[in-house]
Amino acid sequence: MLTELRNQQTQKIPSHSVFNNWDVITEGWYYVCGSKELTRNSVKSFKICGQHIAVFRNSKGELAAMDGYCAHMGVDLGIGSVVDDKIQCYFHHWKYDKSGNCVHIPAQKEIPKKSCLNTYAIQEEYGVIWIYPASEATQKVLEVPELKDREVLVSLGEPYERTCHHHITMINGIDPQHLKTVHNIQMDMDLNIEMVNEATIDIELSGTIPNERFIEKLSRIFIGSNYGYSMRYQFTTLAALTTLKQTKLFGKFDIIPVMNMIFSYQTIEPGRTKVVPIFITKKRRGIHGFLFSLLWLQLSKLAFKVLQDEDGAVYDNIRFNSGNLLTIDKPITKYIGFVNRLKSSPWSRVES
Repeated sequence: MLTELRNQQTQKIPSHSVFNNWDVITEGWYYVCGSKELTRNSVKSFKICGQHIAVFRNSKGELAAMDGYCAHMGVDLGIGSVVDDKIQCYFHHWKYDKSGNCVHIPAQKEIPKKSCLNTYAIQEEYGVIWIYPASEATQKVLEVPELKDREVLVSLGEPYERTCHHHITMINGIDPQHLKTVHNIQMDMDLNIEMVNEATIDIELSGTIPNERFIEKLSRIFIGSNYGYSMRYQFTTLAALTTLKQTKLFGKFDIIPVMNMIFSYQTIEPGRTKVVPIFITKKRRGIHGFLFSLLWLQLSKLAFKVLQDEDGAVYDNIRFNSGNLLTIDKPITKYIGFVNRLKSSPWSRVES
C-alpha cells in the first residue's frame, strides 16, 4: 500500500493536482539509457514512467522514439530489427519510419489509416539518451550552468530506487534544516530560490563553516570558512547539483574545482521511483589534466555515496505532509507551487 493511503482517517494529508501525484507524468526529459547501449542499426524497447517505448538508431546514427507496440497486432517493436533505416516488426514485418508512419506491409499495398504510431522528442546529452513525452520538446535537456559551452567528462552512476515520489526526494536540495539533523553538518545557510522560466528553478545556498568541532576546524583549514552549493531543477525530472562553491584552498587560493552532478528522476510505478546519478566534470588539458578529471569524478561519486544512505533513511520512510509546513519551510512551499503548475503529458493516467 502507498504510504499516502495509510492513516487517512487519523492523519489526513493534503492532495495536489501534480505534486506527489503518482497518476500525473509531467512534461520533461526522462532517462532512457546510456548512448553506448544503442548502437547503429539497432532497436530496443524501454519502460519509461509506465509507458512502453521503442527507440532505434539508424545507419546514420540518428535516433527516433515511438510507442513500443506494433499497430497491427501489438507485438513489442523492441524485438524487431532496423531495416533500411526503419523499424521492422518481428511478427509480420510492418515497417515504421522515424516519424512513426507505417510505410510498408508485406501482405498488402494499402496502409491502414490507424497504423501510425505516436513519436516522441529525443536528445543525446551527457552520454545519455533522453526522451520527452511529446513529439516536440519545449526546452532542451538541462544544461549545468557552470559547464555551459565546455567539453566535459561524464561517468554514469548506478541507478537506485526510492519508495516515495521523486517530487519528495527533490525537496532534499532545498531543505537546509536536514543538513544539521540528518548529516550533522552544523552550518546556518542562507537560501535563495528563483524561477528561471515556467519549467526551471534555481536554488542557491551559502553559509559560514562553524569553528567549534574538530571536523569544522579541519574543514576551515583546507577549504576556508565559506561554503555554498546550488541546484537547478528542470520539470522536476532533472536536477543539476554544484557543490564546493565559494571554497578556497587553505582559505586563500581559489583553485578548488566545483563538483557537478545531475540526477534523473522518473516513476516506475506507484511506490517506486528510479533515480540515476550522473557525475560530470570539465575536460582538462593534457594527460595530467585528464587524470585529474577522472580522479575528480571518482571523488564526486564518493562524496555522493556518503550522503546517499543517510538521505535514504528519510525518503524510504516518509509519508509527506504539506499541510503543516513552517515559516522556515517557505522555499518548500514555493517549490510545491512550481510543481503544481507543470503541464501533464499524454503518459499520465489522469489529467492534471
